[in-house]
Amino acid sequence: MVEQFLRYSLAHGRAIRVILMKEGVMSARTITVLSFDDSVITYRAGTRDKPQQMDRADLLSASYARGDQGSLEEGNK
Repeated sequence: MVEQFLRYSLAHGRAIRVILMKEGVMSARTITVLSFDDSVITYRAGTRDKPQQMDRADLLSASYARGDQGSLEEGNK
């Protein structure tokens, strides 16, 4: 399910809300996915932030960002 949200953000340029574990601390962020593969996610947090990377293993959960009710099916057309 997490991969579907990553694909949604990448395909539509929409922000998603993620929960990640970094250095033993859980945190929530709103990100826009720029690219991803099996091990690394490249994302932007905010509108002016530089692209950042995180290990995919650190990603615990993903969902729509507040106010976004996009369809996961949109990306499959």
